[in-house]
Amino acid sequence: MGMVTDIKPYLNFDSVRKNIVYRLINTEKNADLLEDIPHMEFLDLSIVFHCMVSQEETRYATIQVHNLHMKLWDISVEELYQAAKKNTPQILPYQLKSMAEVLCELEETENPEEYDYDRCMAELADSGPMYVLSNKSVVEGAACMLYPDIMRDISDTIDSSFFMIPSSVHELLILPAETLEGWEKVKNMLKEINDTQVEPEEILSYSLYYYDREEGKISIY
Repeated sequence: MGMVTDIKPYLNFDSVRKNIVYRLINTEKNADLLEDIPHMEFLDLSIVFHCMVSQEETRYATIQVHNLHMKLWDISVEELYQAAKKNTPQILPYQLKSMAEVLCELEETENPEEYDYDRCMAELADSGPMYVLSNKSVVEGAACMLYPDIMRDISDTIDSSFFMIPSSVHELLILPAETLEGWEKVKNMLKEINDTQVEPEEILSYSLYYYDREEGKISIY
């Protein structure tokens, strides 16, 4: 009987609408999966949908929304998208940190006894302006690039158009446009990171993305 009560909330879209969130996956790498699930194209990526089942501090469980659910709920992909567009930034708020902050936090977890935040930040002060964009859980955080107004807010914060390096499905590296000379080198670096350091199922893309603050648009660079 337990299973029946577990399934009940998922039979009706109204009861799950507020739990629908989106994620980004690579279209080409997930061609088979995309035949079974509702999705929307976005650049060389696809927006896919999940239903949040439980959430604790930085951990949460989700169920992938399949075509079967769509039939059951009798809804369109657009309705799913509108729900996810509203929910995801609220349920999984974004965070933008400087690379220096991220590296210093990492050092703190690896070496808490000798850790000194001010010293660490000072040592990295010259490392150039690079930021990490993700959600607060740092899980499937690349979807933050879809959040309404977030690109404009970031470009205002750093006062620049910017490049996004999709380092994994979990986070994006952000570089102000002025700082990125020799972007071919960056593309090669991304390829190397993907091929050697990222689990195959966590690779988001081999493309660089560019946000033009004048046009307010993201494009593949």
